[in-house]
Amino acid sequence: MIAQVVVGVLVLILLLLITAPLETLTWWAAQEEPRTRVNAAPTGPKESQGSCWIVYMSGIGAVSGSSPKPEKPLLERLRARLGDDAVLVEGVYPYSVLDHGLTENRDGSWFWRQMERLQNRRFPVLPWAINAYNILQVLVSADRRYGPMFNLALASHVWRQLREAGYRQGSGDPVVLLGWSGGAQICVGAAWYLADVGVPVYMLSLGGVLSSDPGLDRIKHLWHIQGTRDRVPYVGQIVFPARWPWFAESSFNRARREGRITRHEIGPWRHAKSPTYLSRRPQEDGLVPVDDTVNALVDPLVREGLIQRRELPSGSDPEPSEGPSDQT
Repeated sequence: MIAQVVVGVLVLILLLLITAPLETLTWWAAQEEPRTRVNAAPTGPKESQGSCWIVYMSGIGAVSGSSPKPEKPLLERLRARLGDDAVLVEGVYPYSVLDHGLTENRDGSWFWRQMERLQNRRFPVLPWAINAYNILQVLVSADRRYGPMFNLALASHVWRQLREAGYRQGSGDPVVLLGWSGGAQICVGAAWYLADVGVPVYMLSLGGVLSSDPGLDRIKHLWHIQGTRDRVPYVGQIVFPARWPWFAESSFNRARREGRITRHEIGPWRHAKSPTYLSRRPQEDGLVPVDDTVNALVDPLVREGLIQRRELPSGSDPEPSEGPSDQT
Protein backbone atom coordinates (compact mmCIF):
# COMPACT_ATOMS: atom_id res chain seq x y z
CA MET A 1 0.00 0.00 0.00
CA ILE A 2 2.76 2.42 0.97
CA ALA A 3 4.69 1.58 -2.20
CA GLN A 4 1.61 2.33 -4.30
CA VAL A 5 1.17 5.68 -2.59
CA VAL A 6 4.83 6.59 -3.15
CA VAL A 7 4.60 5.65 -6.82
CA GLY A 8 1.41 7.67 -7.14
CA VAL A 9 3.05 10.73 -5.60
CA LEU A 10 6.08 10.41 -7.91
CA VAL A 11 3.81 10.13 -10.95
CA LEU A 12 1.89 13.20 -9.75
CA ILE A 13 5.08 15.22 -9.36
CA LEU A 14 6.28 14.15 -12.82
CA LEU A 15 2.94 15.15 -14.32
CA LEU A 16 3.05 18.54 -12.61
CA LEU A 17 6.62 19.05 -13.81
CA ILE A 18 5.69 18.37 -17.42
CA THR A 19 2.61 20.58 -17.37
CA ALA A 20 3.97 23.42 -15.18
CA PRO A 21 4.46 25.99 -18.00
CA LEU A 22 1.23 25.15 -19.86
CA GLU A 23 -0.99 27.69 -18.09
CA THR A 24 1.57 30.42 -18.77
CA LEU A 25 1.83 29.50 -22.46
CA THR A 26 -1.95 29.35 -22.78
CA TRP A 27 -2.30 32.78 -21.17
CA TRP A 28 0.32 34.24 -23.50
CA ALA A 29 -1.29 32.73 -26.60
CA ALA A 30 -4.64 34.25 -25.59
CA GLN A 31 -3.29 37.81 -25.64
CA GLU A 32 -4.63 39.81 -28.58
CA GLU A 33 -1.18 41.22 -29.24
CA PRO A 34 2.28 40.63 -27.75
CA ARG A 35 2.73 42.44 -24.43
CA THR A 36 5.91 43.70 -22.86
CA ARG A 37 4.47 45.79 -20.02
CA VAL A 38 1.50 45.94 -17.68
CA ASN A 39 -1.64 47.56 -19.03
CA ALA A 40 -3.19 50.64 -17.50
CA ALA A 41 -5.62 49.67 -14.77
CA PRO A 42 -8.62 51.64 -13.49
CA THR A 43 -8.11 53.41 -10.19
CA GLY A 44 -10.16 52.53 -7.14
CA PRO A 45 -13.24 54.39 -5.90
CA LYS A 46 -10.99 56.80 -4.00
CA GLU A 47 -7.32 57.53 -3.72
CA SER A 48 -5.66 56.36 -0.53
CA GLN A 49 -3.47 58.75 1.44
CA GLY A 50 -0.88 56.10 2.26
CA SER A 51 2.67 57.14 1.38
CA CYS A 52 4.01 53.58 1.12
CA TRP A 53 2.40 50.49 -0.35
CA ILE A 54 3.22 46.93 0.65
CA VAL A 55 2.07 44.05 -1.56
CA TYR A 56 2.11 40.64 0.12
CA MET A 57 2.80 37.38 -1.73
CA SER A 58 1.99 34.17 0.14
CA GLY A 59 4.23 31.15 0.57
CA ILE A 60 3.97 27.89 -1.34
CA GLY A 61 1.20 26.58 0.90
CA ALA A 62 -1.34 29.00 -0.63
CA VAL A 63 -4.26 27.70 -2.70
CA SER A 64 -5.82 31.08 -3.53
CA GLY A 65 -5.32 34.82 -3.24
CA SER A 66 -6.65 34.75 0.31
CA SER A 67 -3.70 34.41 2.65
CA PRO A 68 -3.52 30.98 4.32
CA LYS A 69 -4.67 30.89 7.93
CA PRO A 70 -1.13 30.39 9.33
CA GLU A 71 -0.03 33.66 7.71
CA LYS A 72 -2.88 35.83 9.00
CA PRO A 73 -1.39 36.59 12.46
CA LEU A 74 1.73 37.90 10.73
CA LEU A 75 -0.31 40.18 8.48
CA GLU A 76 -2.52 41.37 11.35
CA ARG A 77 0.52 42.38 13.39
CA LEU A 78 2.17 43.97 10.39
CA ARG A 79 -0.94 46.01 9.57
CA ALA A 80 -1.12 47.18 13.20
CA ARG A 81 2.53 48.27 13.11
CA LEU A 82 2.13 50.12 9.81
CA GLY A 83 -0.83 52.19 10.97
CA ASP A 84 -1.65 54.95 8.50
CA ASP A 85 1.88 55.11 7.10
CA ALA A 86 1.37 52.33 4.59
CA VAL A 87 -1.32 50.40 2.78
CA LEU A 88 -1.03 46.61 2.96
CA VAL A 89 -2.35 45.03 -0.24
CA GLU A 90 -3.34 41.36 -0.40
CA GLY A 91 -5.37 39.21 -2.74
CA VAL A 92 -2.99 38.17 -5.54
CA TYR A 93 -2.47 34.43 -5.94
CA PRO A 94 1.23 34.36 -6.83
CA TYR A 95 1.28 30.93 -8.46
CA SER A 96 -1.14 31.46 -11.33
CA VAL A 97 -0.94 33.75 -14.35
CA LEU A 98 -4.75 33.82 -14.26
CA ASP A 99 -4.87 34.84 -10.59
CA HIS A 100 -7.20 31.88 -10.04
CA GLY A 101 -6.86 29.68 -6.96
CA LEU A 102 -6.27 25.98 -7.44
CA THR A 103 -9.90 25.03 -6.79
CA GLU A 104 -11.38 27.99 -8.65
CA ASN A 105 -12.48 28.37 -12.27
CA ARG A 106 -9.44 27.08 -14.15
CA ASP A 107 -8.18 24.05 -16.05
CA GLY A 108 -7.40 21.32 -13.57
CA SER A 109 -9.53 22.73 -10.76
CA TRP A 110 -11.48 19.46 -10.79
CA PHE A 111 -8.28 17.66 -9.78
CA TRP A 112 -7.67 19.89 -6.77
CA ARG A 113 -11.28 19.61 -5.65
CA GLN A 114 -10.93 15.84 -5.86
CA MET A 115 -7.75 16.03 -3.82
CA GLU A 116 -9.65 17.97 -1.18
CA ARG A 117 -12.26 15.23 -1.01
CA LEU A 118 -9.57 12.58 -0.65
CA GLN A 119 -7.74 14.51 2.02
CA ASN A 120 -7.44 12.74 5.39
CA ARG A 121 -5.25 13.01 8.45
CA ARG A 122 -3.75 9.56 8.00
CA PHE A 123 -2.07 10.53 4.74
CA PRO A 124 -2.26 14.30 4.19
CA VAL A 125 -1.33 14.26 0.51
CA LEU A 126 -2.99 17.58 -0.33
CA PRO A 127 -0.39 19.88 1.31
CA TRP A 128 2.41 18.02 -0.44
CA ALA A 129 0.66 18.27 -3.80
CA ILE A 130 -0.03 21.99 -3.31
CA ASN A 131 3.59 22.65 -2.35
CA ALA A 132 4.84 20.65 -5.34
CA TYR A 133 2.61 22.57 -7.75
CA ASN A 134 3.54 25.97 -6.36
CA ILE A 135 7.26 25.16 -6.27
CA LEU A 136 7.10 24.32 -9.96
CA GLN A 137 5.43 27.66 -10.66
CA VAL A 138 8.31 29.33 -8.82
CA LEU A 139 10.66 27.55 -11.23
CA VAL A 140 8.56 28.78 -14.16
CA SER A 141 8.97 32.33 -12.85
CA ALA A 142 12.74 31.85 -12.66
CA ASP A 143 13.00 30.24 -16.10
CA ARG A 144 14.45 32.52 -18.79
CA ARG A 145 12.07 31.02 -21.41
CA TYR A 146 8.74 31.18 -19.58
CA GLY A 147 9.58 33.59 -16.76
CA PRO A 148 9.05 36.86 -18.67
CA MET A 149 5.51 35.79 -19.60
CA PHE A 150 4.69 34.49 -16.12
CA ASN A 151 6.12 37.54 -14.36
CA LEU A 152 4.36 39.97 -16.69
CA ALA A 153 1.03 38.33 -15.87
CA LEU A 154 1.67 38.46 -12.12
CA ALA A 155 2.84 42.07 -12.34
CA SER A 156 -0.41 42.91 -14.12
CA HIS A 157 -2.41 41.42 -11.26
CA VAL A 158 -0.32 43.28 -8.68
CA TRP A 159 -0.76 46.52 -10.62
CA ARG A 160 -4.52 45.99 -10.75
CA GLN A 161 -4.70 45.40 -7.00
CA LEU A 162 -2.63 48.51 -6.33
CA ARG A 163 -4.81 50.68 -8.54
CA GLU A 164 -8.02 49.30 -7.05
CA ALA A 165 -6.64 50.07 -3.59
CA GLY A 166 -6.11 53.69 -4.66
CA TYR A 167 -2.49 53.86 -5.82
CA ARG A 168 -1.92 56.87 -8.08
CA GLN A 169 0.23 56.22 -11.12
CA GLY A 170 2.99 58.80 -11.32
CA SER A 171 2.71 59.65 -7.62
CA GLY A 172 6.21 58.38 -6.90
CA ASP A 173 4.91 56.52 -3.84
CA PRO A 174 7.19 53.55 -3.12
CA VAL A 175 5.86 50.01 -3.43
CA VAL A 176 7.40 47.30 -1.26
CA LEU A 177 6.92 43.76 -2.52
CA LEU A 178 6.86 41.38 0.46
CA GLY A 179 7.36 37.74 -0.49
CA TRP A 180 7.29 34.85 1.96
CA SER A 181 9.07 31.64 0.88
CA GLY A 182 8.43 31.00 -2.83
CA GLY A 183 6.47 34.23 -3.06
CA ALA A 184 9.78 36.10 -2.92
CA GLN A 185 10.81 34.85 -6.37
CA ILE A 186 7.42 35.91 -7.75
CA CYS A 187 8.00 39.38 -6.29
CA VAL A 188 11.41 39.83 -7.85
CA GLY A 189 10.06 38.66 -11.20
CA ALA A 190 7.18 41.14 -11.10
CA ALA A 191 9.45 44.01 -10.04
CA TRP A 192 10.82 44.53 -13.56
CA TYR A 193 7.38 45.29 -15.01
CA LEU A 194 6.18 47.42 -12.10
CA ALA A 195 9.28 49.60 -12.35
CA ASP A 196 8.56 49.91 -16.07
CA VAL A 197 5.44 51.98 -15.30
CA GLY A 198 7.34 54.32 -13.00
CA VAL A 199 6.84 52.58 -9.66
CA PRO A 200 9.76 52.88 -7.19
CA VAL A 201 10.10 49.23 -6.16
CA TYR A 202 11.61 47.91 -2.94
CA MET A 203 11.44 44.33 -1.73
CA LEU A 204 11.31 42.31 1.48
CA SER A 205 12.17 38.62 1.22
CA LEU A 206 11.06 36.52 4.20
CA GLY A 207 12.84 33.18 4.03
CA GLY A 208 12.70 33.62 0.27
CA VAL A 209 14.18 31.44 -2.45
CA LEU A 210 15.55 33.80 -5.09
CA SER A 211 17.01 33.41 -8.55
CA SER A 212 19.21 35.95 -10.31
CA ASP A 213 16.18 37.52 -11.96
CA PRO A 214 16.51 40.63 -14.15
CA GLY A 215 13.94 42.25 -11.87
CA LEU A 216 16.79 42.78 -9.41
CA ASP A 217 18.21 45.37 -11.79
CA ARG A 218 15.19 47.59 -11.12
CA ILE A 219 14.74 47.04 -7.39
CA LYS A 220 16.03 49.96 -5.35
CA HIS A 221 16.80 47.75 -2.36
CA LEU A 222 16.09 44.18 -1.30
CA TRP A 223 16.13 43.14 2.34
CA HIS A 224 16.41 39.39 2.83
CA ILE A 225 15.19 38.25 6.27
CA GLN A 226 16.25 34.75 7.33
CA GLY A 227 16.06 32.73 10.53
CA THR A 228 19.31 31.19 11.74
CA ARG A 229 17.81 27.67 11.51
CA ASP A 230 16.14 28.13 8.12
CA ARG A 231 18.07 26.30 5.38
CA VAL A 232 15.48 26.59 2.61
CA PRO A 233 16.69 29.96 1.20
CA TYR A 234 20.08 28.37 0.50
CA VAL A 235 18.39 26.30 -2.20
CA GLY A 236 18.42 29.39 -4.41
CA GLN A 237 22.19 29.66 -4.11
CA ILE A 238 22.53 26.08 -5.35
CA VAL A 239 19.93 25.58 -8.07
CA PHE A 240 20.31 28.96 -9.80
CA PRO A 241 23.84 29.06 -11.29
CA ALA A 242 23.71 32.80 -12.01
CA ARG A 243 23.91 33.34 -8.25
CA TRP A 244 27.24 31.53 -8.05
CA PRO A 245 30.05 33.97 -7.19
CA TRP A 246 32.02 33.53 -10.40
CA PHE A 247 29.11 35.00 -12.44
CA ALA A 248 30.04 38.49 -11.30
CA GLU A 249 27.85 40.31 -13.82
CA SER A 250 24.63 38.44 -13.08
CA SER A 251 21.73 40.52 -11.83
CA PHE A 252 21.98 39.09 -8.32
CA ASN A 253 25.72 39.50 -7.90
CA ARG A 254 25.65 42.97 -9.42
CA ALA A 255 22.90 44.08 -7.03
CA ARG A 256 24.81 42.66 -4.09
CA ARG A 257 28.03 44.36 -5.20
CA GLU A 258 26.17 47.67 -5.53
CA GLY A 259 24.89 47.33 -1.97
CA ARG A 260 21.25 46.91 -3.00
CA ILE A 261 20.84 43.55 -1.24
CA THR A 262 20.97 43.37 2.54
CA ARG A 263 20.81 40.05 4.37
CA HIS A 264 19.56 40.11 7.95
CA GLU A 265 19.50 37.08 10.26
CA ILE A 266 16.90 36.99 13.01
CA GLY A 267 15.99 34.42 15.69
CA PRO A 268 16.39 30.64 15.47
CA TRP A 269 13.32 30.22 13.32
CA ARG A 270 12.77 27.42 10.82
CA HIS A 271 10.97 27.44 7.50
CA ALA A 272 8.28 24.89 8.30
CA LYS A 273 8.94 22.97 11.52
CA SER A 274 8.21 24.78 14.79
CA PRO A 275 9.33 27.32 15.74
CA THR A 276 8.82 29.13 12.43
CA TYR A 277 8.68 32.79 11.51
CA LEU A 278 4.90 32.58 12.04
CA SER A 279 4.85 30.89 15.47
CA ARG A 280 2.92 32.73 18.16
CA ARG A 281 4.00 30.80 21.24
CA PRO A 282 6.64 32.59 23.36
CA GLN A 283 9.98 30.81 23.49
CA GLU A 284 11.96 30.07 26.65
CA ASP A 285 13.65 33.47 26.44
CA GLY A 286 10.24 35.17 26.11
CA LEU A 287 10.71 36.05 22.45
CA VAL A 288 7.64 35.53 20.26
CA PRO A 289 8.77 34.41 16.77
CA VAL A 290 6.05 36.20 14.81
CA ASP A 291 6.75 39.46 16.67
CA ASP A 292 10.46 39.08 15.94
CA THR A 293 9.56 38.56 12.28
CA VAL A 294 7.38 41.67 12.14
CA ASN A 295 10.13 43.75 13.75
CA ALA A 296 12.60 42.48 11.16
CA LEU A 297 10.23 43.43 8.34
CA VAL A 298 9.41 46.89 9.67
CA ASP A 299 12.86 48.03 10.82
CA PRO A 300 14.50 48.34 7.37
CA LEU A 301 11.51 50.31 6.08
CA VAL A 302 11.89 52.72 9.00
CA ARG A 303 15.63 53.08 8.42
CA GLU A 304 14.99 53.72 4.72
CA GLY A 305 12.51 56.45 5.64
CA LEU A 306 9.59 54.71 3.94
CA ILE A 307 7.48 54.55 7.12
CA GLN A 308 7.62 55.88 10.68
CA ARG A 309 8.42 53.72 13.67
CA ARG A 310 5.32 52.57 15.54
CA GLU A 311 4.99 50.14 18.40
CA LEU A 312 2.45 47.33 18.23
CA PRO A 313 -0.76 48.61 19.87
CA SER A 314 -1.43 47.10 23.27
CA GLY A 315 -3.89 44.23 23.20
CA SER A 316 -3.61 43.66 19.46
CA ASP A 317 -1.89 40.28 19.71
CA PRO A 318 -3.96 37.16 19.09
CA GLU A 319 -3.77 34.44 21.71
CA PRO A 320 -0.60 32.33 21.41
CA SER A 321 -1.14 29.02 19.68
CA GLU A 322 0.78 26.44 17.70
CA GLY A 323 -0.02 23.53 15.44
CA PRO A 324 -1.35 24.54 12.02
CA SER A 325 -0.08 28.09 12.44
CA ASP A 326 3.46 26.84 11.91
CA GLN A 327 3.02 25.44 8.43
CA THR A 328 4.40 27.18 5.36
